[in-house]
Amino acid sequence: MVFIDDDRLAAPGFVAAHADAANGGGVIGWKRRALTWWRPGMLPIGEADLMRLAFRVGGTARLREPLRLLGAGELEADAEGALARVDLGEERDNYRQVVEAFGPGLEDFRFAWGLATTANLAVPREAVAKVGGFDEAFTGWGMEDTDLSYRLHREGLRFSVHAAAVNYHQVHPLADPDPVAAGRIMKAQLMRNLEHFCDRHRSLDAHLFRACWETAMSLTEADGLLKRAETDPKRRRELETFYMSR
Repeated sequence: MVFIDDDRLAAPGFVAAHADAANGGGVIGWKRRALTWWRPGMLPIGEADLMRLAFRVGGTARLREPLRLLGAGELEADAEGALARVDLGEERDNYRQVVEAFGPGLEDFRFAWGLATTANLAVPREAVAKVGGFDEAFTGWGMEDTDLSYRLHREGLRFSVHAAAVNYHQVHPLADPDPVAAGRIMKAQLMRNLEHFCDRHRSLDAHLFRACWETAMSLTEADGLLKRAETDPKRRRELETFYMSR
């Protein structure tokens, strides 16, 4: 079963790459960003993206009006060329530093499930059915797919990264035209969903994952804390008291 969000474009060979990597576990694909339609004042892109876009379209004057950068039929005619033209680079939630530190197999990394979002993911259909699919109690932005991956992990499913299975996230308007306001809205929804996630699972790794979003702890730091707890009962009690009693 291959998951891809409805705002994403699959690169050539996307499904084949997932099929080639299938090993009975979960395969996390590689995610990139794409700008397919420029709409002034409505899209959350930074200065570097704007400069790259201005270079491609022939100057900043053309950015004063809406501009379609990918027309109907262009993907079918020349997918590689069309995607190269709208590519804005890879997404941060590839967690490149984690992959470089632990390898694509994510060996000995306790939070591989935290990388496994359904934006680009393949998992055995029977495994999804076994854990009961998605929890529809999650609402708004974030966590329904991470919760699914966590439950798959608890059932013994191992996750790995396959960088050849690429898709492109189209930059699109957010909950508010002001990126700062939109970020606040999404963060509030995420924190509510993280609360439900922790209430549901009541485990140290779930609470450490929430702490990554609350305190800017990295997943690598959370991994180190969890490994310490596995070998030091006193440290585990301290961590559980600190992170799980709030």
